[in-house]
Amino acid sequence: TFGLEISGAPAGVPAWLVLRFNVFPAPNVFCPPVMGLGVSFWVNPGAPAILVPLPGLPSTCTSIPLALPAGTPPGVQGYMQVVFLVGGPPAVDATNGMAFTVGAP
Repeated sequence: TFGLEISGAPAGVPAWLVLRFNVFPAPNVFCPPVMGLGVSFWVNPGAPAILVPLPGLPSTCTSIPLALPAGTPPGVQGYMQVVFLVGGPPAVDATNGMAFTVGAP
């Protein structure tokens, strides 16, 4: 289990956590980011990605506990980014991307 803290989110706006692991045979992360809808996308949202809906978050710092998928082996790299559906324009906003490596189980 790990936690994610988000601050400065658009208040009360629905969001999606996009999470990918390097075990999938596809580009998992874009470097440099791909621009779309006025937002930098660092994590490839295409399948297979794990999409976690997040309720409307307050604009203050929010802590979100998240569990890794069962059986995730040590050494796997993960990439995540939170995308906010702000209703526009622009229609979306997003955090910076983040990479992490799973340690010992």
